[in-house]
Amino acid sequence: MPLIGQIARNLIGDRDIYEWTLGELMAIKGCLTDRQALIEQLVTFSAELRVKLDSTTCVDINTFKSFKPISINPTQPQQLPGNK
Repeated sequence: MPLIGQIARNLIGDRDIYEWTLGELMAIKGCLTDRQALIEQLVTFSAELRVKLDSTTCVDINTFKSFKPISINPTQPQQLPGNK
């Protein structure tokens, strides 16, 4: 007799333990199903990203302007760039 069947036969005598065990097994099954679905989504995303990156032209780094941080003076009200 398989181990699961043997455990189930022994647990049926104690209904509370049986129901708890069954609930835990169902939760584990749900986690495994969720994990498998997530793995499939990540594999698909990875493949699509690789295709998009492989077919994208390279970026010329010289076209980017250097980053200039905004200095904030706490005594003056803060304004968004472009608003005067």
